[in-house]
Amino acid sequence: MATAKFKLRNDQSENSTIYVYLSVKRGMQFLSSTGLTINPKYWKSDSKSLTGFPKNVSDPNIKNLKTELLKLEVYLLNEVNVASAKGVIIDSSWVKEQINSCFDRRTQSEIQSQSELIELNRLKVQTQLYVEDAPTHIQRGGKVGLSKNRIGALTNFKKIIEDFETETNTKVYLKDINFDFEKRFNKWILQTRNYAPNYGGSIIRDLKTVGNYAKKKGVLVNSHLAYVKKYKQQKSDKIIQTFSFNELDVLEKWETDIERLDNARKWLIFGCNIGQRIEDLLKITIGNFTEINGKKYIELTQEKTKKEVVIPITKQCQRIIQNGLPYKISQQKLNKYIKEVCKLAELDEVVEGDLHDKETNRKVRGQYPKHKLMTSHSFRRSFATNYYINIPTPVIMEITGHSKESTFLEYINKPVDKTRNANLMLELIELSEKKKETPIIQMQKAN
Repeated sequence: MATAKFKLRNDQSENSTIYVYLSVKRGMQFLSSTGLTINPKYWKSDSKSLTGFPKNVSDPNIKNLKTELLKLEVYLLNEVNVASAKGVIIDSSWVKEQINSCFDRRTQSEIQSQSELIELNRLKVQTQLYVEDAPTHIQRGGKVGLSKNRIGALTNFKKIIEDFETETNTKVYLKDINFDFEKRFNKWILQTRNYAPNYGGSIIRDLKTVGNYAKKKGVLVNSHLAYVKKYKQQKSDKIIQTFSFNELDVLEKWETDIERLDNARKWLIFGCNIGQRIEDLLKITIGNFTEINGKKYIELTQEKTKKEVVIPITKQCQRIIQNGLPYKISQQKLNKYIKEVCKLAELDEVVEGDLHDKETNRKVRGQYPKHKLMTSHSFRRSFATNYYINIPTPVIMEITGHSKESTFLEYINKPVDKTRNANLMLELIELSEKKKETPIIQMQKAN
């Protein structure tokens, strides 16, 4: 039967450490410090080994010490029985662990470990870990790795969370993402920061993405995360600025002696004719051009989707690049020069749109000359919008890289037009029938 006795190692110090002598069975005895001390004058022992117990005195500290030792005795003997029943190895380390557990003490290592667990629950920490995991992250469909744009968006999301923490003097933990947090965070996004609903919605989507990533790793995440609502700007609120075919003809004929503006003009027309995202457009080189059956095309792999696309080169496109591709330029400069080009080319029709206000660093809805609203993001939208009139949607999507028709139609702010699709189908059928008739007519003429 296990026993636990207490003893002092010496009685020369005013604060002598009290040890516990735990005997589990023959050949299994352990002597370990309790971490408690006592003045030997209050210690009662009947032997030279100083085995004993605190004296019965009125001092409240000694009374409390006796209570603690009795508590430890009961705790140790109970844990010995539990460990023996479970086959747990009892050794000196186990005894020390039980003493600390009895008195609810934590080692420095345990404190550090707990601190690390708390820090790992922070939203910004899990966002950074997600970014670091980007090269090996497996997406839906088995695709490995996140795109450069996605990594950039997550890095920006982390910055937004850091700003929120600073401005609200709080730390965002995944375990605390409840209904109240959702309300406060959305209010900060849409009212304090005055972000547009589309951008605010993308922040919420990133919040849910990072939360789900952390949850899969076993990090404690508040169950409310599953109910956090995503949102976006309503279609009727979206204003898309595009270049019409007529405006592209005007810009093609417009001339200038200013090299940087002429170069921007070429990028503008080139971009509106091939329908690619700006990051893909500006990377096109002569190596992307190919010829198939006597016709010229551009082949490239889109950076965002990793889709391989083949783009036909229109006649206008051929005219613009007949003397070579426009030279490389940053997107920032291109956006600046495009506005100058459009202004000088008198694209000054007053239209509704969102213009960036430098003072507030926000977009302000209003009526503005069109040239003030045009950016490089208008290129791909112009291509999709212009050709949507006469080209079947799936064909355009093969060029732009959209995967879903619903996404494509939302991109150009168009509803599903069943009549248009039927008319296009009818035109294609008629064209097919004419092709069938042509060989018969030719044979009749030959006869």
